[in-house]
Parts: sequence; structure tokens; C-alpha cells
Amino acid sequence: MKNNRIRYYLSLWVILFVSIFTSNAQQTDTVYMNNVVSSFKQVTNLPQEKVYLHTDKPYYFAGDTIWLKAYLVNAITHFSGNGSHYVYVELINRKNKVQQRIKIRQREDIFSSFIPLPKSLEAGDYYLRAYTHWMLNEKSDYYYSRNLKVFASQSSFIYPEIRYEQKGKKRIATVTFKRPDNTVYAGNYVHYMVRTKPYENKFRQQQTNKNGEIQIDIPEKDKIEQYIYVVLEDKQLKHKHTFYVPDAFDYHVDFFPEGGSLISGCTQKVGIKAIDTNGNSVEVTGSILNSKGDTITHFKSAYAGIGSFMLPISIGEKYKAVVSSITGDMKKEFLLPDPEADKFSLSITERNGIIHYTILHSPQERLPDNLYLIAHVRGFLLFVQPIQKGQGAVSLKSIPEGILTLTLLDGNYVPHSERLVFVRQNHSTWQLASDKASYGSRSPISLDIHLSDLSGQPIKGDFSLSVTDNYAIKCDSTADNILSNLLLTSDIKGYIETPGYYFKDNSQRLKACLDNLMMTQGGVVLM
Repeated sequence: MKNNRIRYYLSLWVILFVSIFTSNAQQTDTVYMNNVVSSFKQVTNLPQEKVYLHTDKPYYFAGDTIWLKAYLVNAITHFSGNGSHYVYVELINRKNKVQQRIKIRQREDIFSSFIPLPKSLEAGDYYLRAYTHWMLNEKSDYYYSRNLKVFASQSSFIYPEIRYEQKGKKRIATVTFKRPDNTVYAGNYVHYMVRTKPYENKFRQQQTNKNGEIQIDIPEKDKIEQYIYVVLEDKQLKHKHTFYVPDAFDYHVDFFPEGGSLISGCTQKVGIKAIDTNGNSVEVTGSILNSKGDTITHFKSAYAGIGSFMLPISIGEKYKAVVSSITGDMKKEFLLPDPEADKFSLSITERNGIIHYTILHSPQERLPDNLYLIAHVRGFLLFVQPIQKGQGAVSLKSIPEGILTLTLLDGNYVPHSERLVFVRQNHSTWQLASDKASYGSRSPISLDIHLSDLSGQPIKGDFSLSVTDNYAIKCDSTADNILSNLLLTSDIKGYIETPGYYFKDNSQRLKACLDNLMMTQGGVVLM
């Protein structure tokens, strides 16, 4: 995981929580802590950077101009300044070929520029990638990246969606045609073609139902890339779109015991994550059975194929999951990791801004005498804390916002368990007010935007604002934004389907969904 590789240099901000021990124990703990701090310094001696791009629109048409502003910050503090003087931005197609590349020079501490899209640019899926020359020292996983759709001009007001189902040996695709305001194209004729061979693929025709849908049977294909090409007729326009078909309609469910290992003789939280062969989430429901076939508990994904459940684990028992996809009829079985009696796992609960942690271990095993909890955010060491009686508590009040990594080490510096926790802190409030309640056509609009801290004092900063047509441009509130990118997606490995969703509010439901994400997206098994 990105956050497991401690890749930032350590500043002077180190907090050590030391419990009261005997003088010998205190001396031993001090030596241990100093060694940990020294290890962090050795691997964090080089500063790292993050880039975020703010574009004027979430998608574009051929012939448009991508106006953008780049935010370059220190990867640990998220403060700007004292970094690179150039940011490189690339537009890359689905074949991973760079279509355009620009070099943005810093002017008055600001990186802003544009990318003109040729009218001849093929409509389809692209992505923007941004990095600095310094970031080339790291893997491309650390670059900024975001998906970007480019539409042909005649496709301005169509947003087709597709989902696949496998019913026995039969493969079915359901295509839904929507407008920017989320209404559907009902009763429209659609011409479509399924590419299953290099030549002579036939066009067929259907009419969309009241939900704006058509269903397409997908036949077997030769050894070529398969796609569905659709053309929807609406008045004088023809909307065109291409969907690339995955090779198989299947899904897989992974199970993530809290802390990394399933512990015999304990009741433990287990995370689940279900994705299809294309990497998209699948909503599932299922049951956990023991070796005798008895049902122990039930579970259901909560959001984006991710969820969790509590499992009482009997000594010497093994478990399997019987899972069904909610949208289809595919039932599958998966084995859970084997419970272990010689491992330890961190288990946490958060109440009123305090994390209470417990070291789960088998009743047959005794915890080592010396255990330590190490915590860092983005590689920034927060504390090294000796553990007493297999449990403890950590206040989140002074913890920086972002992914908090808790690691359990023994006296020989061997890691036994790891748990990620997302920390939210309320630092500011936004207020936006217009000068009028309503406006006439082409009337000027004046907006007053106020940003303040919790005490009401104005906050200074560097900002950018994009204004678009609410009907022509459909903005997705669940997409990646500067908050979700800097605090979440840039610090954790893998694709997160709708990162903005986890920051819509601070409700208990979203906190639970975010914690499920920490268990699954950042889930590890320490050997």
C-alpha cells in the first residue's frame, strides 16, 4: 500500500506517549522508541510531492479546451511552496498512448494552463496524468491520475450506462440511455452492433422501454476485442457510443479479517469486497457456514460492493461463504482464511473521538510481554506507545486528517498486525450567497464566497472556481475531488470507485462505509 511505504521525511513534530513503568522498563522503552524514530528518519529523508488537477468540466467534447489548474503540495503536510517549478500534464487514450503533453511553469506560485482538444479527436475514454520531474523518482502509482470522457459533438446530451449479466451460458447486456438531468430516452429507436468477428457484424434495432433500456444478447466471439456499438435516434440527432465488453461476466469476493489474520477463539470483524472481472463493484449478499454446513451469520455489502460482518470463530473450525450477486442469479462459494491460533490482530472501535483498541489473540496463546503500537499519518510518525494488558485508547483530537496507520510491533520490531483508520477533522466552513434570489436571461450574477475557520476567522489560501451550465454539464458529487484525492486516493493503493461519496457528509453511515473501505482497500495479511 502507498501509505505502508514510509516515503516522507520526518519533521520535528513527534509525539511520544509513555506510560509509567519501572525505571528499567522506562529505559528499555526509551531505547525502543528512539530506534523506531531513527528508522523513520532513515527512510523519510527525501521530500515527496503530490499533484491535484482542477479542471473546468468533468468531461469534454471534441474541439473543446480543457482549462485546468494544478495544485502542488508537500506529500506529508499538504502545504504548497518550496517544491518543483514545473508540472507535466498528459492526455492518454485507452491504449495507453499519450495524445497530448503540456509543461506548466509556476507563475506567482500558481500552475494554470489549458489543453486544446482537436475536433478530429476520437470520442472515448481517456485519462489525465500529472506529475513533476521529482516524482519520476517514484513509481507511476504516485502520479495524479483521473479518468476523462471525450464525447463527439452529436453525443452532447446522452449518458449511456451498461450492466452485464450471466444467466447460465447466456450473456446479456442492458443499456440505459439518460439525459444530463437524469431523465431517460423512452420509446427511442436504437441501432446496435455487437462485434464478435473481424468483419460482417450485423446491425439490429430495438426500441427503448419506459426505463430507457434495451437488452442485448451477446454471442460467443472470436479471439478479438469485443464491443457493442449503439446509435440512438432523437429528433434530428444520432447519438453514438461504444462499450467494450469484458471477456467474462464473473465476480470475486475477498475477505479481510480486521488486523490481518483470523484469530481462533475470538469474535472478529471481517470486511468484504466484491468486484467483477472488469474491476467494477458488485453488490452481494451471503451467508457464512462452518465445516458442518451450519449457518453462522449473514452479510450484505453496504456500498460499492464493500461491507463487513462480525464472526464468532470457534477453535479448530473452518468457514466458507455462500454468496449471491444482488443484480443477477450468480451464486458462488468462497473459502475464508483459515483461523490461526499463533497470530495477533488489532481490533478497534471509535467512540466520541477516541479509538479504543484491543489485541485479539487465541485463548490458547499468551501475549508477548513487550508490545508497542506505532502510529503515523502519511509516513509522519505520531507516537510509539507501549501496550499494557492488551488494550488501550488513542485520542483523535490532535491527529492530522487523513489515513491513520496503526501497527502492532513486538520487542524485536516484528510487525504482527496493522489497522487503517480514517480521521476526519472539521477545520473550516464555507458560505456562498448570491446578490439576488432570481435572475433574468443573461443578467450578471454576483456571488459572495466566504471561508472561515471554526472560530469564524477568515482563511487565506489559493483557490480556483469553475462555472458551468447546470443542464449541459452533469457534475458527479461522488467523483474524486481535492479533498478525497489528497486525503484518500493518493495515499492508498488501488482504484476507489466513487471516492467523493465518502466525503458528502459526516453521518454515521458514511463513517461506517469509510471504515469498511479502510479494512478492505487497505487490508493486509502480515506473515
